[in-house]
Amino acid sequence: MDGRSASISAKCGQAALLVSILLSLVAACDDAESSRDGGSGTVDGARSAGDAKPEGAALPVPSDERAAAPTAGTPDSVVATVHGVDIERADFEQTLQHAERALTMGGRLAEGERARLADKILQKMIQDELFVQHARAIGLSVSDEEVDSRMNTLLEASGGRTAYLQFLATTGLDEARMRRNLRRNMLVERLMDRIRAEVKLDEKQLRAHYESHPEIYASTGGLELAQILFRDRADGGADAESRARKARAEIRSGLSWKEAVDRYTDDQAGKAQAGSLGTLRPADLLPEFAGAIASLKEGEVSEPVHSPAGVHLLRVVRRQAGPARSFEEAREEIQRELIEAEVKKRMDALARRLAQGGDIR
Repeated sequence: MDGRSASISAKCGQAALLVSILLSLVAACDDAESSRDGGSGTVDGARSAGDAKPEGAALPVPSDERAAAPTAGTPDSVVATVHGVDIERADFEQTLQHAERALTMGGRLAEGERARLADKILQKMIQDELFVQHARAIGLSVSDEEVDSRMNTLLEASGGRTAYLQFLATTGLDEARMRRNLRRNMLVERLMDRIRAEVKLDEKQLRAHYESHPEIYASTGGLELAQILFRDRADGGADAESRARKARAEIRSGLSWKEAVDRYTDDQAGKAQAGSLGTLRPADLLPEFAGAIASLKEGEVSEPVHSPAGVHLLRVVRRQAGPARSFEEAREEIQRELIEAEVKKRMDALARRLAQGGDIR
């Protein structure tokens, strides 16, 4: 899946999985659009938000984390402290750099966008540290053997040891820190698994979701889509949404789609294909995109839609008819989606409680 369709589809390939687990980028990128404006106060606020001290005995830390932990430096080398655990500026800057590259396919974000992304990543790093500490405090752990097994799986998915070493060289990470990040992500996964096991849904909830989302379950056919992507500009010009609304008005007044793509899109890789995203299934779309195009006929263009990559105008090029799925056929997918939504809701609530100084347990 290429970078253009990755912002539309809810699914990730093996390469994205590797990056997300080892660098904890994907979640930060996926939520970047919803972050508040950043600024010079971001770092100080994060440090003060996390300086509560844990009660009771110190939490056990695996040996690979002790080995990978950075040594104490000057105050400027620390961007936040979470219950006595420092988040190093070097780690923060490295994560920000990789997230920016992922969002722009190697380019640079406008100053305001980068500030918002930096704020969101810092909050995500603080949240992850709180989750890790909470998981350990309630008795969850990940063994060395489990880390080894997951590492081997990821090595295979990334193309083997040679590709993995190239990845290390490109990112500037060492193997000890990679194992540390992997263990921490597995620990948060284990916490989510525990919450997931507690979620109970009844038939009424499942059926209500099915009936209220016909745009997702009404057909098994595909959608051929195209987009114009707008990003905020570093030159201080009109913001992305304003330019998207202007472009849509011009299209409705007679400007051809291809001319609009050539004139407006910030998706340079897709310009030659008139912004084509290929053919996607309705179930592959994020809810906000599915909703935006649900009632569009072939050739019609959506209102501006926000994503971490920017603002999109979506055009339905062609609808491929397919039989509607019955509730029974969609039941398993619906159950999975609702459980994951509830897990996210509970994790968000846990994050708020921990960030507000709640008992780490």
